[in-house]
Amino acid sequence: MGPVTIGQVIILCLIFFIYLRIDYALLINSAGLQKIGHYKIYLLIITLILIVAPALASKINEGNQIYVHDNVQQLEAATEFLMNGQNPYEQNYAPFFIDNEYIGTTTGKKLPNPAIEHVITLPGHILLSVPVYLTSKLIFDFYDQRLLYFIAYFITVLILILIPNKLKNKIILGSLFALNPLILKFFYEGRNDILLLCFIIASIYLLIKQRPRLASLMLGLALTIKHFAFILLPFFVAYYYWQMPPNLKWNDKLWGLFKKIWPMPIVWLIINLPFIIWNTQAFYQDTIAYPLGLTAASYPVSGFGFSAWLEIHNIELFLPLWLIQVVVSGAVLYFLLKLQKKINAAAILVLNFTILLFVFLILSRFFNDNYISFIVQLLMVTYFINHGDQKIARENVL
Repeated sequence: MGPVTIGQVIILCLIFFIYLRIDYALLINSAGLQKIGHYKIYLLIITLILIVAPALASKINEGNQIYVHDNVQQLEAATEFLMNGQNPYEQNYAPFFIDNEYIGTTTGKKLPNPAIEHVITLPGHILLSVPVYLTSKLIFDFYDQRLLYFIAYFITVLILILIPNKLKNKIILGSLFALNPLILKFFYEGRNDILLLCFIIASIYLLIKQRPRLASLMLGLALTIKHFAFILLPFFVAYYYWQMPPNLKWNDKLWGLFKKIWPMPIVWLIINLPFIIWNTQAFYQDTIAYPLGLTAASYPVSGFGFSAWLEIHNIELFLPLWLIQVVVSGAVLYFLLKLQKKINAAAILVLNFTILLFVFLILSRFFNDNYISFIVQLLMVTYFINHGDQKIARENVL
């Protein structure tokens, strides 16, 4: 039997989406709201089959790993290094990559892959891989990094279904996310966005449900997984700060804020500090200098962003691109925070995060295709927070 292709997965998903629409019509006319639990189980089982089967097939079919992203290969090796007591930020990953070269999106030429010497992934991502690694090795006698991403995918779908109150909106949101071809394509390749999205969605859901400490804990974990989460941080903190009574003194407001968000810095320090102490230079080089272009072999200029356009047209700026990125993003952040101060609601928080993330990424050294998918998912969640019976909190308008 040949390997399952992405095209086959997408066709199956489109067929199931049509069937799901028919099933929804029957559900509304017959059994009503009581079958929402059955719907959840039904949807998740089908998506499990559609997503996991082809992902595992690419691992089982030896020599056919064309769709495996180098993130998968590197994280599997990094997890093993950590399990053996070795610092993953000090290692060389050349033996673990299928191809130690990549085709530059701006040059079209094969270039050495700088990920051989650098792990851009933050420590929380690697640590979360460990229990899945151990369990998979015990049960299946092999490990695929996408098993962790499927668990995150599964949990994300569950949480998303909880956000709207109406059954109709639950089905629409769950279907748009679970059966989205953009999600399927990048999940199949082993892109890691779904893991970050899982914790961000969990944090937003808990924020909506007025569980600030748990929401802060989830965001704290997100901050240890991928750099994107730091773009959400100012809006998250501002959301709880502006919930304080306006007549409080500023120091009382800060203390009240800390009591709500203290799990976030604590969990960040618990996870990151050991790696920082272990080898500060290696941690800085891999997780900060490498993506900013400050190392000899930095993350390459790639994708569809401003930096790629400049490189294609051989245009040199009189200022470093990272400085332009910081100044423009700072200005956008200022205006978005002003908007959030007027309407301090979850939907505005997520929308502001999405806008600033887009601006920040479009001006970065790399704006990869999977980032578009990530932004689309955030916009979709924003819509359903606002229109899925989760009203904008007008009582928070100042």
